[in-house]
Amino acid sequence: MQEEKVSSKQLKIDNMVEIERIPIAKQFTRDGALDAIARFVACDDQALALVEKPVFRNCLIAMRPKTTKKDLPSTHDLVVHIHNEFVAWMKKLKDDILVNK
Repeated sequence: MQEEKVSSKQLKIDNMVEIERIPIAKQFTRDGALDAIARFVACDDQALALVEKPVFRNCLIAMRPKTTKKDLPSTHDLVVHIHNEFVAWMKKLKDDILVNK
């Protein structure tokens, strides 16, 4: 029995996964801020409680001085957003797998 030659070149994850380019917002929206903060927390392995810390909130206000308290997301808002994005991503992944079978 002859073994098939397997390529010894190891693929890098950069070549396996398409990196999503996130468009830069041209104006402030509460949903846009929530999405950006959720990506920061999830992708940078930050604590969920970060959004309640006064230092972080002050950074957000410094970037947009007319920000009000209702514009800033709570930990609950963040958890719900991350959960919903994950559920949507899993559904898309499942649909993509079914299509490729």
